[in-house]
Amino acid sequence: MKKHKLIYQTVLLITVLQVINNTYGQCDFSALRNKILERVKSDLVNQDSSKVTNIQLTAGTDQRKLRGDKYCDTLELMLAPGRHFSFYLNALDVKDGDAKLQLFRMDQFKNTKPTLLKEIKSMGITVNSFDFSPSEGVEKYFLSLTLDKRSQGCCYSTMTQYMPKTSVLIK
Repeated sequence: MKKHKLIYQTVLLITVLQVINNTYGQCDFSALRNKILERVKSDLVNQDSSKVTNIQLTAGTDQRKLRGDKYCDTLELMLAPGRHFSFYLNALDVKDGDAKLQLFRMDQFKNTKPTLLKEIKSMGITVNSFDFSPSEGVEKYFLSLTLDKRSQGCCYSTMTQYMPKTSVLIK
């Protein structure tokens, strides 16, 4: 029963990044969202998580930001070591590789480019994901969701934070 309650709570609280190409009308984000939520539920059962905390942040809902040849939505995060995160990307009516989700670490020096840590690209209708666990002190990261402006589709991304169960028993 607790596992079902945990999954239900996870479904209610999700970090969302959306990129919409308004030239071609609104996208059916409910279909994209539902596919990702199915994957999140499956992953949580497989991870056998003892506790799940989702970070609620919304960026770019019903708007688009054009940067060069991409629609882009970004989210700044402060992440601490000992935490575990899963990032998910789903796209609709997008060519393979036209949508991508990237995680960058901001460097300490202002004139330095951020370091790309992880990246996933759209591949058909498949929900793609990656996991990340910071290893150093609290640092600033940012998540970037981009979509080629020639694309007629849209993409959707979520992020969950979880605490894996430990197998150590205390007597």
